[in-house]
Amino acid sequence: MKNKLKRLQLTIRNHHKKGIIFSSVFALTLLSLSVLIPKLSTHADPLDPEIIVSANANVIAPVGDNNPSLWATASDDARYSVAIDYWYLNEDPDYPRLDVTDSFETSKDYTVRVIFTPNENYTFDENTVFTINSGETSSYGEDGYRQRIFQDTPAPEGSESVYNITYDFNGGNASGEEAAYEQSASIGLDFSMENLIDRFGVTPPDGQTLNYITVNDEPFNVGDGLYLHEDILIKYIWREDTGIMYTVDFNPNGGTPTEQYQVPDEVPAGQTFVFNAPDETQVIPPNNQEFDAFEINGERYENG
Repeated sequence: MKNKLKRLQLTIRNHHKKGIIFSSVFALTLLSLSVLIPKLSTHADPLDPEIIVSANANVIAPVGDNNPSLWATASDDARYSVAIDYWYLNEDPDYPRLDVTDSFETSKDYTVRVIFTPNENYTFDENTVFTINSGETSSYGEDGYRQRIFQDTPAPEGSESVYNITYDFNGGNASGEEAAYEQSASIGLDFSMENLIDRFGVTPPDGQTLNYITVNDEPFNVGDGLYLHEDILIKYIWREDTGIMYTVDFNPNGGTPTEQYQVPDEVPAGQTFVFNAPDETQVIPPNNQEFDAFEINGERYENG
């Protein structure tokens, strides 16, 4: 079963339009947007949490020339959740984290690190058996942090799944050849702003700039990576290029953000961003508390 991230979509417009309301004094003097203050609700510790005997995470194993996948699923998501921390190449003594745009090399050994988190009313103990792809793991860091080595990465096979990517430039002009608009791949993709514009030499409609893209009609943050598992349609969504920027202040409200949770420092006026509600691998909550909601400029926004 796939874990679904609930998302908060925030559209920033001029202060006199609908959406988030900026007072003229605020906009002219501070030019600052205070955003994403998680509210946390206290709950009692479970009296008799059920001990999880075994926990398994399913990940996409390395294959030569493929990109690392950051997707992981729990074999029993009713009792616990899993999230990939990162991949690294074993022979590199610095253990650098692999990016979704990196490629696995054939015959090399790679390690994946996965974080196991028990759900409410469940717990792990010293006898819990952790596995990744049903294989033996070792611990690292805190409780629930497990790793597994994948040895001798195999070469890609000709029978590997192939998916089609179709692009809709939505009024923009592309100088690339028509044949380049569709490609086949089964690897992670780089959706950085430069890649989306420069790849096909896309010229935006007059007075507009790229806002975000949709993948099969779902908003997708520019700059995120995507691992293909089906045919997709990428559509460019444009916005008016006003040149106005607002700053973004992130207050974790007692939580501890990790490197996995990214918030933009600046927001162009009119830009649409999708803010994912953080899990405990992204913002570690204070003791005995859990994520409740976002507060944006004093107004509460429910998760999702």
